[in-house]
Amino acid sequence: MLLGLLFLSSLALIFSAANFDRRLNQVRDADTDNQGWIVSQLEVDHLSLVIAVEDALGSAQAGGGQVSPEAWDQLQREFDVFYSRIGVFFAAMQRAGLPEAFAVDLSELRGVRDRLTARIDSLGPDDIAGLDAFAEHLRSKQPLVRRLVTHGLQVFVDEAQSAREREREIWLFFLIETLVLLSLVLIAAVFAVRLSRALQQRTMQAERAASTITKAYEASLSAVVVTDFDGRVILCNKAAETMFRLPMAEISGSDVRKLAPPRLVRSLAATFDRMRALQAENKPCDVSRRTLALRSDGQVFPVELALTTDTDADGQPIAIAFIRDISAQVKAENALRGALSEARRAAAAKSMFLATMSHEMRTPLHGLIAALDLIDRGALGAADAALFDTARDCSQRALALVNDVLQFTRASAMREPQVAFSPARIAQEVVSELSPFARENGNEIVLRVTGPGAQERVLGYPAAFSRSLYNLVGNAVKFTGSGEIEVALSFSNPEPEGPLHLSVSVTDEGPGIAAADRERIFELFETSADHLPHHTLATGLNGTGLGLPITRLAVERMGGQIRLDSELGKGSRFWFDITLPRAKGSVAVDLPVPSRAAPIPTGVVWDVLVVDDNEVNLTLMREMVQRLGHRVTLAHDGRQAVELARARRFDVILMDINMPVMDGRSASLAIRQDGLCREAVIIAVSALIEAEEPEALRSCGIDRALVKPVRLEVLATNLWEVAQSLGQTAGEPPARRDGESSKAAPAGKGDAGLDFDALAQMVGRDTAIGLLHATLNDARDALRSARAQAQDTGQLAHRALGAAAVVGLEDLAATLREVEYAAQAGDRDSLVELADILDEILASVDAEITAIPQMVNSAT
Repeated sequence: MLLGLLFLSSLALIFSAANFDRRLNQVRDADTDNQGWIVSQLEVDHLSLVIAVEDALGSAQAGGGQVSPEAWDQLQREFDVFYSRIGVFFAAMQRAGLPEAFAVDLSELRGVRDRLTARIDSLGPDDIAGLDAFAEHLRSKQPLVRRLVTHGLQVFVDEAQSAREREREIWLFFLIETLVLLSLVLIAAVFAVRLSRALQQRTMQAERAASTITKAYEASLSAVVVTDFDGRVILCNKAAETMFRLPMAEISGSDVRKLAPPRLVRSLAATFDRMRALQAENKPCDVSRRTLALRSDGQVFPVELALTTDTDADGQPIAIAFIRDISAQVKAENALRGALSEARRAAAAKSMFLATMSHEMRTPLHGLIAALDLIDRGALGAADAALFDTARDCSQRALALVNDVLQFTRASAMREPQVAFSPARIAQEVVSELSPFARENGNEIVLRVTGPGAQERVLGYPAAFSRSLYNLVGNAVKFTGSGEIEVALSFSNPEPEGPLHLSVSVTDEGPGIAAADRERIFELFETSADHLPHHTLATGLNGTGLGLPITRLAVERMGGQIRLDSELGKGSRFWFDITLPRAKGSVAVDLPVPSRAAPIPTGVVWDVLVVDDNEVNLTLMREMVQRLGHRVTLAHDGRQAVELARARRFDVILMDINMPVMDGRSASLAIRQDGLCREAVIIAVSALIEAEEPEALRSCGIDRALVKPVRLEVLATNLWEVAQSLGQTAGEPPARRDGESSKAAPAGKGDAGLDFDALAQMVGRDTAIGLLHATLNDARDALRSARAQAQDTGQLAHRALGAAAVVGLEDLAATLREVEYAAQAGDRDSLVELADILDEILASVDAEITAIPQMVNSAT
């Protein structure tokens, strides 16, 4: 039947082609006749014009030398017709391949037309002579017109014949193509038969493959469950039976929700609702997640679910779920997570231990150095003087090593917040501080700050920037003799409102660093002493090997990378590039020292306002200020401090930074705006890192900063320095009284770092115990908030941090600071780990507070 239909279709195609050829010839013959009429009409119109001219001459003879109006109008019309006919003739003859003689005649006819037009336009009804000449010229062109008509007809005849021959070729080709196509169709039919047989074979193969897939489906280790969109199980495999501990017959036809824990049934129903919504939009629903499943015995276990939607053979939507039991995997992951948490805790403990030991070692070293400085070297003999010099140099190197270790621990573990600062000002302060040491070695430090934006304030890490620059310049000062040290800050501004790019370089004329050492010197405790100048080797100032690692950490903290260019004997260049966002609405303009009121004579009592939101801090600060002989007023937040400062004149304001209602920065700005304390000395007393970088607080109107815990002698020294700057006192700073120490006596100090003797000496034993209990209560509030991942964790940690620092619980304060930073950064994992560490420290401190009577008795 297929072949018969193809054959009949081919015959119909041939008959239709022949019929179309016949009709096309008829149309072509009509077109040829029309073109022949156009060519022949040229001669007719020429003869009509000749007759019209002769009629006009005849009417002129009859009318006494004047052409009648009717004859003249007829002449004009016949000329217009002849003129138009020439244009039509030209249009019909515009084709390629015309004989050369015919083309010449056509060109001549165009010239005849133009001349006749010029003549007839110049003639009038009474110009008989001109009309005779016009008629004579017109009759002379009769042969030209005859030749053109004859040649034109011949051209059309030739073209028609050529067209018929081309068409015959086309139709012959068409017939050949038809036969070829018919042959191809026949061949295709043969192939169709063969493909039908192959399809039968492939169908058998597909059935075998389906059987294999079914076996694989049944043997799969993952449970495969197929359901409709109402949650009814259509089929499942053997693994589902094993996983859920239910027979396949019982699973099939049941509600899939019975395989999920009750608390997840609502979530599963929402998944089916989503599948129906996507199916209405002809979109697939793919789900891949971890969840929980329920065995028939009520056991809940973790699974990995991969869900996709499709349609079955009847076009009905189905959901195919692949479920894998991951109980063993989750158990292993929990074990790894616990190991990681333990490793982090160990690292934190290590860092805390190193920082604590370094901090504790500085106190006896400072005492040793101070004692050595008080010894009269001139009273010693030569041998004793040499031993004295050795002891002094060793103590200085030990102190430098301890400071470097503490700084490295702090740089690698501390989370420094971003604040506004001026890189140019910090660079100027670093250069000013190190210039005296440079002059001792015959060096000169040159600071160059260039580029747009050099005087702007930026957001970043001022402590890290200061550490990196100080270490680089300090190294250059130590290892250069009688040379120049260039500190260059180059600012660039790629986008007018975008961040600033800062390139920092420190170039010295020292001994240089060998190529083999350029990577090694950035590692811990590595130095390059092979080519140091003589003065550094002689004095032992070849470094501890921590300066450059600290610098590398600080630069990486700022998003840069420390680089080194060096050549032996010619010096070294350390440099790095960083990008710093602009601080909105502020420019780094040096703040002038405010003019103060008339100096208060030495010995006059100051009015001091202490501002803090923590009762423990207020109690201790009030006691210290009163011991120094000044009057004290307390404020519990920044707003209360502003109100008091506007109503009463205070000489000094001790301002906490982070407080509720109004923080210390805002309060300081408000006090500087108006009121009686516009010119008071404001000293920040904070546990924040900003207190260690007072540059970040100067723009808020704060003159200087103290870091909690603040000891009595530290506060006394700072107030003495304030008095010195105001010209109110002279001489040496207040000496430490007998028995006073910035650290507790050994008998009163426990494992948790509690300095109860010093605290009790300041505020009394009972008050000290009450302050410690209040501090522990604040810390426990922070601990509960950290475990609950609450919003106020950072605020509670900061509140407890201030109290812990003031009473001398430095380990507790350091941990609370880490909790505050983790809460601000949203680091939930770190909060979990820090909560465990905080719990251990609180237990240790609580044990020491409980044992305080025994400690006191023991000390007695």
